[in-house]
Amino acid sequence: MRSLAKILLGIALSIPGMAGTLIGNYDGKFGIFGTIVKGVEVYHWDGNRYILQADARAVGLAATLSRHLEHHYRSEGRIVGGKLYPNRFIQIIKRGNRRYKFVYTFDHLRHKIYKARYLNGKLESNETLSYWTPYDVMSLYFSLPSLFKPGVRRYTFFAVGARKRDGRVDITLLTPRQWEEVDSLPKNPTSYYYLKVKPYNKELGKEAIYLLINRQNFVTIKSIFPDYLLGGDLVGVLTSLQYRPE
Repeated sequence: MRSLAKILLGIALSIPGMAGTLIGNYDGKFGIFGTIVKGVEVYHWDGNRYILQADARAVGLAATLSRHLEHHYRSEGRIVGGKLYPNRFIQIIKRGNRRYKFVYTFDHLRHKIYKARYLNGKLESNETLSYWTPYDVMSLYFSLPSLFKPGVRRYTFFAVGARKRDGRVDITLLTPRQWEEVDSLPKNPTSYYYLKVKPYNKELGKEAIYLLINRQNFVTIKSIFPDYLLGGDLVGVLTSLQYRPE
């Protein structure tokens, strides 16, 4: 069973105030098995500081088969010109009695990213990544509204958590007609973005991820992961969205 947190690719929106918290709940559904993943994503901002956190866990039969797999992601850093730049990106994977933790520290002045790996709380290794990017996969997603350009449909970005050797991720803005090849069109089709994302990382998607995003506030309404397991698709559905001003 691949990554759970792949269903949590976002609740980005234009920040409505100087401080607040946005909480989105997601269900990951797989064919006749129904909901196999429960997830929540939290976006907290205060002035030019942000914290993103995504938590997902297997439920039901999927929990038993995966030894109660859990994924936890956290990105924290600064907001500059509508873009999110992380100081740290943390990934935690729990399966059975093993807990893997990966901590990435960004040095934006020296263009360096340092990675520490832990197993059950014990430091196993330290290294410096061979490439530089100012984003992780979470901060990149929330920065997309400021990175898209009029008339441009294909993009290549780089983010920690995407392709392991260089962070590459490709994003294509689909037309409604192209989306129809993947899923049925929602009501008022001009109100949405239709994204095809290739992260080149099996933890995030075997081939491509398809995202249905509200054009007005950039909230992901639905995510589709083709051929997730046994030829079936995993579908992430936003079940609730809360905004808490501060």
